[in-house]
Amino acid sequence: MMRWKAQLITATGAAALALVGCTQGVTLPGGAAAQTAPKSAVVAHATGLQHTAQPKRLDVVAEIDMGEFSFSAPGVQGRPVIKVPSGKTVGLHLHNEGAVMHEIVIGRKPVQMVEKVVSGTKVSVPDGYAKALFEDLEADVFFYYSDTIKAEVGGAKFGEIEMDAGLRDVWLRVKFPPEARGEWEIGCFAEGHYEAGMYATLIVE
Repeated sequence: MMRWKAQLITATGAAALALVGCTQGVTLPGGAAAQTAPKSAVVAHATGLQHTAQPKRLDVVAEIDMGEFSFSAPGVQGRPVIKVPSGKTVGLHLHNEGAVMHEIVIGRKPVQMVEKVVSGTKVSVPDGYAKALFEDLEADVFFYYSDTIKAEVGGAKFGEIEMDAGLRDVWLRVKFPPEARGEWEIGCFAEGHYEAGMYATLIVE
């Protein structure tokens, strides 16, 4: 499974916007401490406002926010069910609104389980899906650093994208084929996140 770490991609495109320098802490599942990134490091998502920079030729836009430890969508209470059409060009706009790294994987259940040793005890934890949507389906991936600076990967196939804290302007541009119709799950498999409830539903109609 291909893993993309957004911090590395941002470094190649705009080193001056490296995510550094904030000291406000947050507690992860299990009690580990993490540091927040400066909110001004990349272009911020503003709910309800027209995007000043986004991919061209989009028919539909779906907003997906990541936080500790859940996915959300503007105007939706609780865990969202995000519906997108097949046959049209869809923009999935991804924002890490949290203070720690999150990842986005879209796949079909069942969740694959792996064994790990936690405090000397073997436990089974979720580590992805039996089928990841974008392993077979191409998408154009855009990383915006300002209104005029971006990085673009065309025709990408991947298993997941890891997004460091503060990275709020990542887009997937995709046209879902008829065979992709049905229910998918959006999950974050950073350690402890899925177990804490970080998953949501994507329906391709």
